[in-house]
Amino acid sequence: MNNLSEKVLFCTVFLILANMCHSETLPAKPKLLWTHRLGSKSEGTPAVNSDIIFAATVDGQITALSHDGKQKWSRRIKGASFDAPPLLAGAYIVVGSSEGFVYAFKAKDGKTAWSYSTDDTIQGKAAWPKPNRVAVIGQSAGSIHYIDLLTGKPVWIVEETNRCDGSPTAKDGMLIFGNCDAAIHLYATKTGEKIRSIDLGAEGQIAGGVAINGSYVITGTQGGSIVCADINTGKIKWVFEDTDAAIYTTPAIENNRVVIAADSGTIYCMETSTGEMRWKASTDGTPSSPLLVDSRVIVSSDGVLHIFSLDSGRKLWSYNVGDEITSPAVAGNMIIVTGDDGIVSAFGAK
Repeated sequence: MNNLSEKVLFCTVFLILANMCHSETLPAKPKLLWTHRLGSKSEGTPAVNSDIIFAATVDGQITALSHDGKQKWSRRIKGASFDAPPLLAGAYIVVGSSEGFVYAFKAKDGKTAWSYSTDDTIQGKAAWPKPNRVAVIGQSAGSIHYIDLLTGKPVWIVEETNRCDGSPTAKDGMLIFGNCDAAIHLYATKTGEKIRSIDLGAEGQIAGGVAINGSYVITGTQGGSIVCADINTGKIKWVFEDTDAAIYTTPAIENNRVVIAADSGTIYCMETSTGEMRWKASTDGTPSSPLLVDSRVIVSSDGVLHIFSLDSGRKLWSYNVGDEITSPAVAGNMIIVTGDDGIVSAFGAK
């Protein structure tokens, strides 16, 4: 895996729906509640629901934990490496492997429902556009695979776009993603036909994911710019260029604010409508994709978990977890991360 892939993988690009998912109020000063050791290194943000936490590892293991950290089941696919984050899609857990396979496991017991070969590395998280469909993008060629969730059979395939290090986002019958074409692409989920591409210019290669805000899409580029474009017309609404490094992360949106992290460790918060910067703050490390919960920004950086105020950018809390950790997930009133040491850590109110 090259250096860019490692950075993008650490950022754990994932869908904006996951970035905005929260159900209960988090404590102001979270405490470490429990840890659980997995079989090996975990690089993808865990998937969660109201009862279960699902974590994947680089040795092909998928594990389900209750919210108190007790293991419910664990399965391992021999020869597989799960670098991508798992997706909870109804009754299934879907995860792509570095070997090019997509696996669906039954969420209730971990039994393998099906596997599907893309003939390409899967680094990004799958998208779930419809109850019985999932979509994945191959990293090297940018091939798009639209798969029947119940059978594992392809519905349609786009053979090649361009290298894609991020994850697709589903919106109103479209799959939306950026890639090394320096463009944002929109494809129809019904047919697989391209709707349009939005050109971002010579420095506009995208290595992270995109966030959707109504009829607008927002993303960061390797050139360091943050771009907002109209999904319906393809026109650029605003561009913010006053960053200090390339961007490999996925933005998050809440309360008319968009937050994104640059590779320098700086977090930027802007107005979604105008691109005007509200504040910036430093994580003092290489950051993950941020998560927005209850007007707070939760972000991992070089093994440290941080919480900032969404209104002011003031740091509210931090905790040195240890080894490199994933982008955070929220399960109820807990923050969940996994790490290079193979440990799942849960933070909340004691």
